[in-house]
Amino acid sequence: MKKVTMKSIAAACGHSPSTVARVLNGTSYSSKDTRESVLAAARKLGYRHFSRHSKLLWGVIFENGNIGIGNYDNLLLNNLLMKIQGSGDECIFIPDTQMHLLDRISCDGILSVFYNPEKEKKLLAEYSLPMVVINEYSLHSEGIWSVTSDEYDAVYRAFSFFQSKGHSKIGILSRLKDENYSMKHRDMAYREIIRRYGRIQPRIFSWDSDGFPSSEAKNIRGNGITALLAPMEMNMGQLSDLTGKLGCRIPEDISLIAWENSESSLFFHPPVTTFSQDYKTLAHEAVELLRKLYRRQFAGLCNIKVPYIFHERKSVKTLLK
Repeated sequence: MKKVTMKSIAAACGHSPSTVARVLNGTSYSSKDTRESVLAAARKLGYRHFSRHSKLLWGVIFENGNIGIGNYDNLLLNNLLMKIQGSGDECIFIPDTQMHLLDRISCDGILSVFYNPEKEKKLLAEYSLPMVVINEYSLHSEGIWSVTSDEYDAVYRAFSFFQSKGHSKIGILSRLKDENYSMKHRDMAYREIIRRYGRIQPRIFSWDSDGFPSSEAKNIRGNGITALLAPMEMNMGQLSDLTGKLGCRIPEDISLIAWENSESSLFFHPPVTTFSQDYKTLAHEAVELLRKLYRRQFAGLCNIKVPYIFHERKSVKTLLK
């Protein structure tokens, strides 16, 4: 059976392919008459959107070079693959440097994990496909929806856990110049929580791309910090660099909570108390949200926040009260 395309539907109903794409993907407003004529032509031609038994093909756009390198990216992409295949659909992984492949591959929607809002807007404008981004900004006016880990909740739980152990001088490591969505929201969450508590002085220390500065280690010791929140998925080298420059024992001298890295957090000495992203739920929610967008089930749609998973280990000390 000949494949039904946007162009063949456009020829049948007398509208442009871009108008057909907007109607079928629900990415912008169309008049009632336009929608009805496009949908009638699509049904008549047997467009697979209206087939209950057809598989859907999702394009997963990832940041070039991250497969096989980043622990975070591997876990997220693997869980997306398992969710998509488990749902009976198919996917193709496309590096963000080769998005022109979408000209040759007829995808039904896009899952974006390449963390570039401007490129995502351009991608949506060019291909007019349903799009869900993971751990990135949504843009509903452009038809971009998001599924993100709940950064505020994780930072608040970490802060509360430190306090429950008797800590009041709590610092945070921050990549102040980092434009990454997750890093910015973790930093914002800390500042908001400090404002809520009122009497606690914010203690924010910089961590740059070259590593942990020795000057900041000195500031941490000089400020009498007893508990440090490191909201990043540090590898073994970064953990060693941090503790080495601090020049103190964990947790005897300073307590530490970080973000989970499955290759290092559990195996460090001592094992690090962490918050880990729930990759399975992130993947599940992202795919289900994309399926709703594809089927134009817009009622009640919203961005989704997924709680972190807490792993209590040996890096937080209980202070004497």
